[in-house]
Amino acid sequence: MESEEGVDPVKLCVPYRQSYASYTRLMVSFVRYSTDLGRFIRNALAPAPVDRIRRIDVFREEQMARVLVPAECKGYFLGKGGMNVALASKLTSMAIELRTEP
Repeated sequence: MESEEGVDPVKLCVPYRQSYASYTRLMVSFVRYSTDLGRFIRNALAPAPVDRIRRIDVFREEQMARVLVPAECKGYFLGKGGMNVALASKLTSMAIELRTEP
């Protein structure tokens, strides 16, 4: 959900993380939603250093996004075993292709 002015939905959900953890062993993460697909992809790629993203090109018809990052940061965006970018792809319903800048 996008927040109303002055309301942070992620901070509102954090207190419930502990009670949710009692029902499952899965890790719970909160991602800030945005109707701007580029911003939503950026939020979904966190905890990678999203301030290092150089450009996000979204191809809606192909359901794909190309994310340009510095070569030294690519590992952070991929995550362990590619899990970070795979989870971001699922959340956004877009195939995310990481590219490094020359």
